[in-house]
Amino acid sequence: MVKHIVMWSFHEQIPQEERLQKGQELKEAIEALADIISGVQQLRVEIVPVGTSTHHILLEGKFDSLEALQQYQVHPAHVSVAQRLQQVAGNRACFDYEG
Repeated sequence: MVKHIVMWSFHEQIPQEERLQKGQELKEAIEALADIISGVQQLRVEIVPVGTSTHHILLEGKFDSLEALQQYQVHPAHVSVAQRLQQVAGNRACFDYEG
């Protein structure tokens, strides 16, 4: 199994009052990818960080294999959601590992 951890920060121009709504929309879109793309065991998104956090959105993914993760990354459904996410968030940090 391969685990995929990604974090993003909202762009500064995204108003504070819109962040929860946009975060919820992205959470639903990202988590739905688990039912669309084969090899994805689980996708979980957190959008309400505690005050000590350095990012606003967290994705924890579990994949059957490194190949499954690579297929996920180029799948059209994932690419579409990633484009939506890039419109509102950046400062991406990623850590993938076998476990």
